[in-house]
Amino acid sequence: MFFILIQIFWSFSILLNAQNSSIATQGHAGTYAVIIGVTKYQNPAIPALQFADRDGHEFYNWLQSGSGGDVPPQNIKLLVNEEATIAAIYQALDWLKEVCKENDKAYIYFRDMVM
Repeated sequence: MFFILIQIFWSFSILLNAQNSSIATQGHAGTYAVIIGVTKYQNPAIPALQFADRDGHEFYNWLQSGSGGDVPPQNIKLLVNEEATIAAIYQALDWLKEVCKENDKAYIYFRDMVM
């Protein structure tokens, strides 16, 4: 599953960069995020990630704070634990690709290793 997720993110970043290759440094009109935090995978071969779901919630809360940019909750897709299916991740990345326009900021948060 980890390899599939890396392929998804890599493919998505190519698509997003191709669509927004003319982003200037003039600031941004909006900020959007897809946050994925999975503490325990269904596949026992993938080690559990301690606090990954909690870290996802913390990043979500930070984005909504003044320090994080006051990002409205409707501009963030939070997928934790069993909500973070391959289908849900694809849908969230498709949403991000659709809503992001020139000069927007896009965050993709995915904790992928045991710390």
